[in-house]
Amino acid sequence: MVKIQYSAIIPGAGKGSRLSHLPYSKELLPVGYSISKNNEKHPKTISAYLLDHFQRSGIREVHFIIRKGKTDIAEYFESGNNWGVNISYHLTEVDFGVPFTIDQAYYFFHNKNILFGFPDILFYPQNAFIQMKEYLNEHPDIDIVLGLFPVSEQQKWDTVLLKEKNRIERIRVKEGHNKNVKYAWIIAAWRPSFSDFLHDTIAGFKSNPEKIMNELFMGHVIQMAIDKGLKVNGLPFENGGCLDIGTPEGYIKAENFLQYM
Repeated sequence: MVKIQYSAIIPGAGKGSRLSHLPYSKELLPVGYSISKNNEKHPKTISAYLLDHFQRSGIREVHFIIRKGKTDIAEYFESGNNWGVNISYHLTEVDFGVPFTIDQAYYFFHNKNILFGFPDILFYPQNAFIQMKEYLNEHPDIDIVLGLFPVSEQQKWDTVLLKEKNRIERIRVKEGHNKNVKYAWIIAAWRPSFSDFLHDTIAGFKSNPEKIMNELFMGHVIQMAIDKGLKVNGLPFENGGCLDIGTPEGYIKAENFLQYM
């Protein structure tokens, strides 16, 4: 059996409208600090935590997808060597949601397994992506595995309804409270089968732009995949945590949240 390699994807083409008036891309928001080889403290950007997660899981190839006006991200991270990864940057001209952003780099990763995370969400445990890779490798019949984290404010997240054996029944995109719901999906790992499905789905939207009524979320496309028969499972991190720092409220909580990471 040929071992499929892994790549990682970071969607960074958003406008950051929830944090207005920033003089730089929100992916470069300073949160906490890092310690240099000389034992000096330096401000750490929010998306650097995601790069750290990828690096710990053994990922070296990272695709960072940005748009015009956000080249400060590339100027900051450069090749990625300082974070132990190799970053390729892709410029997208379409901004109808994260699935469109991801598809911009499809031909560079379509034959590889993928690790995926959002650059403005902090999460723990530190080995979450390692566990995700192990789960996907041990379940060859699964197309996607979603990393599930306990959340309280369900309306702010893409929460999930689970069936037996942690099979995902439905993705709830920022819906109201449901007593049967405990987790939101925050990170993901998937096979080329889902990359192909996403690519075909986006091609369908591009050929029929009237279908794009509102922003398309990843949760929408994953639900479409479930409806088409792709197998999507969840991996709960019962003792894990997550924080969206893309809002003023979340950013205020970031410093305290770092103590758990």
